[in-house]
Amino acid sequence: MHSELIQSNNDLSHQIGTLQQLLGRARIPGELTAYRSEVEAVCEELRRQVRRNLKDLAYDHPDTFSNVLRQTQRVMTELEVMNAYYAGPLLRSREDDRLALIVLRWLHDEHPRTARRAFALTDGQFAIYPDLRYPSLFFLPCSRRRTLLYLPLLFHEFGHLLYAMHRPEMDDLVLEFQETAANVFAPTTRRQGTSSAQQDAFQAQLVLAYYPWCQEFFCDAVGLQIGGPSFLHAFVNYFRLQGTHAFYVPREKLIHKEHPVGWLRVRSLIHRAERLGYSAAAANSATVWRNTANQLGVMEDYEGTWSEELFGPLQEMLDDMVEESGARSATPAETESKTLTNAASIIAVLNAAWAAFESDATAFITEEAAAIEKVEGGSIF
Repeated sequence: MHSELIQSNNDLSHQIGTLQQLLGRARIPGELTAYRSEVEAVCEELRRQVRRNLKDLAYDHPDTFSNVLRQTQRVMTELEVMNAYYAGPLLRSREDDRLALIVLRWLHDEHPRTARRAFALTDGQFAIYPDLRYPSLFFLPCSRRRTLLYLPLLFHEFGHLLYAMHRPEMDDLVLEFQETAANVFAPTTRRQGTSSAQQDAFQAQLVLAYYPWCQEFFCDAVGLQIGGPSFLHAFVNYFRLQGTHAFYVPREKLIHKEHPVGWLRVRSLIHRAERLGYSAAAANSATVWRNTANQLGVMEDYEGTWSEELFGPLQEMLDDMVEESGARSATPAETESKTLTNAASIIAVLNAAWAAFESDATAFITEEAAAIEKVEGGSIF
């Protein structure tokens, strides 16, 4: 064991040193400077741990080997995380990332809790790793980072970061909603005449499923709060083309998923959009969603995983969560922006982009390119 641990730590030392060299040579935009510093700091901490391991091994005391092994395994695990996820955005940084990075920098700067937080983006479907131990890592499809229409979906991912930063308070609010849901579903399952044990088991799973589902409802609400109609348009048009599963999921599968069924998310968003005064966007989105469902031959059916009695409590919970999060609200001038040439903020740009696209999808391509050039040139902020 002694010699194997020495070999492993020497190898890890070499791997970490190699990664540090690669990070140091990487050419990156200014928006990633803080991110590189934090990733390099993690690598340096791992390097120091390896040195401590080797120092302990130099004494050749068998009673220390178990602890050294645990520390060596921890270094290995964290190094793999750095290699698999966090180093890539620096080593493969591209000029085409700049638009999305500017939006993310603005988004972080607009909230006092995230203004100093480092972040980066990498390839993948829209997602985030909101682990507060590391910088925030956003995932964004390649073509979406160079176009405007679906950038508002980043605001949903930002919501996950806000949830992580306010987790105790958020979890308390979700727990209250889960208790309400448990009370609502319990008598219904008793009346259905099915096996009580089976129904109790399903109810318990369902109530547990609402924990991640409430987080998704919250992040949708944050996206709408920040992006206004642009987020609603982006959300509905993105998910309606994902297939039948965006509209309907059998309950046996649904209760094991991290996301609630898309139809219910859209209903929640449309309700909130109407309350915020986005009536035209809400009506348009409701029509587009239902027309797509009709073409797919899908009916609105939650198969006992939802009760209309919960809609009010859900919205009250979301109101409290959004207030707790401190998410920025889009201004009327931003949400009513119709022309890309006159847009004065990133939110105005994103709302004007959807207005221009729906007005003339062909002409929009040229207008979009000019707007992106203004954003990247710094004349929007």
